[in-house]
Amino acid sequence: MTDIARNVRTGEICSAAERDIREDIREDAFTCVGCTAEMRPVAVAPGEAYWVAPHFRVRGLHDGDCDGDGTPVAAPAARRHGQARRNQPGLTPTRLMLANENPQAGLGVGPEDPGAAQGHAVGGLGGEAGPERQDNVARTLHRIAQCFLELLDDEDPPLTLPGCVPGTYRGLFELLEANAGQAYERKVYYDAISFQRYDVDDAMMEIDVLLGPSAYRHVENGRRAVAGRFRVHFDMHGWTDRRRVAFLAELRRAKERQMAMRDEGAGEKILLFFLGTQDPGDATLFHVDDGRLACFLTGPA
Repeated sequence: MTDIARNVRTGEICSAAERDIREDIREDAFTCVGCTAEMRPVAVAPGEAYWVAPHFRVRGLHDGDCDGDGTPVAAPAARRHGQARRNQPGLTPTRLMLANENPQAGLGVGPEDPGAAQGHAVGGLGGEAGPERQDNVARTLHRIAQCFLELLDDEDPPLTLPGCVPGTYRGLFELLEANAGQAYERKVYYDAISFQRYDVDDAMMEIDVLLGPSAYRHVENGRRAVAGRFRVHFDMHGWTDRRRVAFLAELRRAKERQMAMRDEGAGEKILLFFLGTQDPGDATLFHVDDGRLACFLTGPA
């Protein structure tokens, strides 16, 4: 089993978790990243509960000299950060390019992908647009955030993100920390999702995902209490029903995994990674209107 495979139609490397975020690849065929073996997506139906994370499973056998079979995928609550890479060395994407930005013919989005209309024009790593290896391009934030979690101490690959000044992985990812008055530049922020309970209904068109404390207040005996939390507002009016339902289902699963890990005393949490816009009137609120620009991953507490 492996988390990534090559799209036969486009040649790009895709994560299994992207299939419900990207309607344009839902019906595509996939092969191993290292050979021509057919790969089948597993645990990807929207709204279903699975014990394992989305992944690809080979049909038949890999070529004898293939090293692209990836890493076994464990149950989300059991996987430990840093044990193994999910993306092979050399397949770390250096650019996030939303589907409608693709300069190559024949790689456009499907007709039922309205979220693609929200894409941002992005130049190349040197500031000039143009074709590049599909291995180096990601179409959602998911695989890029996954690679960020797997960086070795001496690694800091280049990265270009929509609306951001080109930089590196470590420079374009930042953990949210309590500082309610801060102005945040555009980059990928991440934080553990909150344990606070709130209902998630498949009919919802907007939702606030609660994260960690944005500020504290002092209480008796020198202790501190949470005075506010960071929030990420998702406006899903422009999403397809499938994408919206899949996102809400993943949020429910993320909260369930968070609770399970707390009960087991695991040293990890469920992190929300997002590329959004800070609200001009509330420094603790961010807005994300494209499901491809957010994902939930297991990471260090």
